[in-house]
Amino acid sequence: MTEHKCFVFSLADVEVREREYCIVKAGQLLPVEPKAFRVLLFLLRSPHRLIKKDELLDAVWSDCAVSDNSLTRSIALLRRLLGDDTREPRYIATVPTVGYRFLCDVQVVEDGFAGPNGASLRHPLNSDEENSSEFEPLQGTLGVEATPPTARWRKATGSQTTQLNAQSRHWYMVSWKR
Repeated sequence: MTEHKCFVFSLADVEVREREYCIVKAGQLLPVEPKAFRVLLFLLRSPHRLIKKDELLDAVWSDCAVSDNSLTRSIALLRRLLGDDTREPRYIATVPTVGYRFLCDVQVVEDGFAGPNGASLRHPLNSDEENSSEFEPLQGTLGVEATPPTARWRKATGSQTTQLNAQSRHWYMVSWKR
């Protein structure tokens, strides 16, 4: 079995930690959806290069069929998290109808995995507490065997999927009657 090396990408005041599936901006831990995070990682691995939409869709959503809207939504989420502007982009530039380009220079170092330093990070939920040393680790960040939530979702058993489908049908019927 080959071991996948994880990296920490640094740019401006942003740090992207691949192993922990998290973004740290100005010392604050930002929660991000797994697919959007994978889009960001793909862009970070090829800074300044135009990446076509199809290439991104194949790399991130290879396990299912999705439209360009999924990619557009992920890019919008990343821009919001990074504080980027579509009119004057600092991080992600759109090449209309073609794809995206990551604009910043990126420094990459191999992750030695010491874990996030809880004393130096502010969690968004506790950001108004000064000098808080309390830190709640993200789910799935404690070891090398951690898997992103999407991988855990795919591992659902048949009975769990049936139960979820039944709950979805119930919600649809209840909301439809309103």
